[in-house]
Amino acid sequence: MKKILIIAALIGIGILLFVIQDPEKDKQEALASIYENVLLKDSADAQSTCAVLKDTLSQSTPGERSEALNNAFANLVLAWKRVETNYVLGDLDSERIDTPRFIDIFHVGNESIAQQMEKVIHSSSQPKTALYKHSYKTINALEYLLYKNNDISERKLALSIVVAENICHRLDQIYQSYREKETEFLADSQKALSLLINILAERTFETKDWRVGDPAGLTKKYEGQVDPNRGEYSLSGLSMPAVKAILEAQASLVLKQSFANLNEIVIFFSAEQQLMQSSELLTQSQAEENKINTLYYDFNPDKTRSLYDSLNKLQTSYYGNLLQSLNVTAKILEADGD
Repeated sequence: MKKILIIAALIGIGILLFVIQDPEKDKQEALASIYENVLLKDSADAQSTCAVLKDTLSQSTPGERSEALNNAFANLVLAWKRVETNYVLGDLDSERIDTPRFIDIFHVGNESIAQQMEKVIHSSSQPKTALYKHSYKTINALEYLLYKNNDISERKLALSIVVAENICHRLDQIYQSYREKETEFLADSQKALSLLINILAERTFETKDWRVGDPAGLTKKYEGQVDPNRGEYSLSGLSMPAVKAILEAQASLVLKQSFANLNEIVIFFSAEQQLMQSSELLTQSQAEENKINTLYYDFNPDKTRSLYDSLNKLQTSYYGNLLQSLNVTAKILEADGD
């Protein structure tokens, strides 16, 4: 009888341990946490900030740009950067592949948005007719309308409202699609992990070269040629705050948070050391960015190089170490997005 009880107890313990130690279940729970606390939350936040901007524009009058409008635009830019940084929706919903390009055209094509928006401003067509191209209804076009001059004409204000409505519509689409695609995201934990790690590497490369290196003259393409106008948001002065938002968005995945994220996943791949290295380099990049985070940053190369070098190390850590340790297939990073 004792033997039977002992065997039964051992079987019970074994079953309990199996239930407790279910790697796939634990990975899915961590991925669900990332989805809800990062991807879904950030898209909802961007949706809300866009609604505030739209209301602020609707209540604005022609004349000098108000502080309320400055704040509303800045909040939208920074909220959008968080969404864009960790954007994996295009791999879950084919209809949302190009949606980011309908919101933001930084390093997309060779069109001069400044020249095009001048034509739109001086056109006699109604705003919705004049803004017939997708690129005319992006956050870049909106920045030109609001920040090319301190005073906003009646025409620019009317155009800005239409542009903001489009941006809000696109952000609504992103949020609704994220709400619908969680099950698909969680259906294949390795694919989901691949999407997240690859986007970390890709966005770090883009930030290092496009948003930091190019305007500071630190890349091969623009070596020694400093030009702050190459920054992502040079007219509004938000180029460096945008970099800060990008790094904060990555921190929500990489650094330990109040919710489960990559820290709870790497355990199952024995990749704690690799993630720790990435975490330290991300923290270092944030510290370097904080030293120069200011509106209308001049991208002095001597002051900027430390951030550029730190981002380069972070990219290598993601792409060369973390990605491989998690058995993730690397996407090829393109050298230029022009």
